Amino acid sequence: MASLVRNILILGPQGSGKGTQAGLLAGKLKLAHIETGKMFRRMAKRSTPLGRRINRIMNEKGKLIPDALANRILWQALKKVRRSQGIVFDGFPRTLAQARTLDRLMKRLGRQITLVINMPISRRTTIRRLSLRRTCDRCGRIFIAGKNISPRRVTCPVCGGKIFQREDDKPAAIAGRLAAYRILTKPVIRYYRDRHVLLTVDGEPPVQAVFKNILKLFT
Repeated sequence: MASLVRNILILGPQGSGKGTQAGLLAGKLKLAHIETGKMFRRMAKRSTPLGRRINRIMNEKGKLIPDALANRILWQALKKVRRSQGIVFDGFPRTLAQARTLDRLMKRLGRQITLVINMPISRRTTIRRLSLRRTCDRCGRIFIAGKNISPRRVTCPVCGGKIFQREDDKPAAIAGRLAAYRILTKPVIRYYRDRHVLLTVDGEPPVQAVFKNILKLFT
């Protein structure tokens, strides 16, 4: 890469495995993992004006967090990462305005995006994967019904928390999220392609196969 400190974005539609791959990459390359979706979900559980606002937007309406609010939360997270450590982002930026703002925020910290990994999957795959996804309300771990957890299980095998299906993983919300992705996020892909930092890795294969292909980008 052009910089010793790698700052990487992972893009892709819902269900493409961005979070999983970002987590694996963070562990492999010792990067800070900034997952805005998890930050927003954590805030949405809080009984505060901000928490209730985020809950209404994400869970009740199935919409994206407004740029101004997302940018403010991101800036607070960015400032906490030590300067010598690289970052892998997933779930941000989701709009062209966010991408441009991220560039400005990174520049203020003496950083720049060095690689953007796009992970496309089909609409059918998105619906299938998200419909089977379950989340623990205590530790936040994600499970796949019928794969690593029984479809009938109601308690987390790790911490004993309650297993539930997120509102934005239900069919009506999935359709809305995909529509927002097509309208708002695809211009982000073009933005980074034009800057010659975008590479594509197919998100359809199993997790380890995708990760193996991502690691090839660094050899």
